[in-house]
Amino acid sequence: MDPTIPPDGERHPGFTLPSEPPTYSPWRLRLVLAVFGLVSCAALAVVNVAVAGPAWLTWALVVLAVGGLFDGVVLGRRLRRRRSG
Repeated sequence: MDPTIPPDGERHPGFTLPSEPPTYSPWRLRLVLAVFGLVSCAALAVVNVAVAGPAWLTWALVVLAVGGLFDGVVLGRRLRRRRSG
């Protein structure tokens, strides 16, 4: 029996066997997706205004872009704090 694995077979969070690759945080992917959402929603809002599209669609895209901006700022701060600490 392997002494590194508890007898009940359960592993604690973050535990990996030597043969398993290390686990990575999904924060970078989430940051990339937030920036993509910010850029695409802002661009689509500008296009919608340029072609005189419906105002509700423009406001919905602006709200989504602001959400992407907020998420990107929060994730950027978390990643920066994680690197420094």
